[in-house]
Amino acid sequence: MNVPEVFARLLDNLTIGLPRLIAAALLLLIALVAARWLKNLSVQALRRVRGLPQSAVSLLSSLIYVGVVLLGVLSALSALDLSQLVLSTVASLGVVGLIVGFALQDITKQFASGIMLLLSRPFEIGDLIRVGVHEGMVTDLQLRTTKLRTAGGDEVLIPNADVYIATVYNLSRYPQRRLAVPLQLPFRGDLEALRDHLIAAVTAVPGVAPTPAPTVVCTSVADGKVSAELRFWVDRVTLDQDEVLTHAIVAASNVLVAV
Repeated sequence: MNVPEVFARLLDNLTIGLPRLIAAALLLLIALVAARWLKNLSVQALRRVRGLPQSAVSLLSSLIYVGVVLLGVLSALSALDLSQLVLSTVASLGVVGLIVGFALQDITKQFASGIMLLLSRPFEIGDLIRVGVHEGMVTDLQLRTTKLRTAGGDEVLIPNADVYIATVYNLSRYPQRRLAVPLQLPFRGDLEALRDHLIAAVTAVPGVAPTPAPTVVCTSVADGKVSAELRFWVDRVTLDQDEVLTHAIVAASNVLVAV
């Protein structure tokens, strides 16, 4: 076969294959656009469902997006006449079951865990939670992961299965949260009067809830000191808890310095 014949055959193959390649690319592009459009549409529709949590909206819309993209990929492979070739090649290697099994095992486990989290509803999007060593605000519940934003501005992605089997602390479930300041009280003078001064000082701090009232609880005595905790409640919704805690520590320190 001479050089002109080789180029002619390559040109023929390109002429035959180019329309299929263009069709596959268009199908994939349409699938991506349609997936995004349907996801946004489903979010708007699901938000109108009364009682449906935001986490369920996020998870179901993500499932729709992935499903449409997967259909687009399969359509593109069909346009290239590669779907059967890929499946037959992998099957001939004897690893199709192994690949599908491992892939679906993780996806199914994470998705099932996400569904169980939706049903049990230990938290909602916007709640402040602690899972293991991670603490942050829930920003999204996806097909595989629960997304948190930490107080330091970091994003943490925790697999849904890990969240489902872990102990979840929902720090936003109730309107008030108790804070505690450890103290070392001098083992002399009138401790009852000192407790009253500490309670009065922290009660005057802006943001400390009057009910339940602040209290000072003695926990132990050692080395001439009384270990105690100054406990008080703050509104977790409208107030900066760190700021209230700082002012409470300053108020308690001023009382102890004056002793």
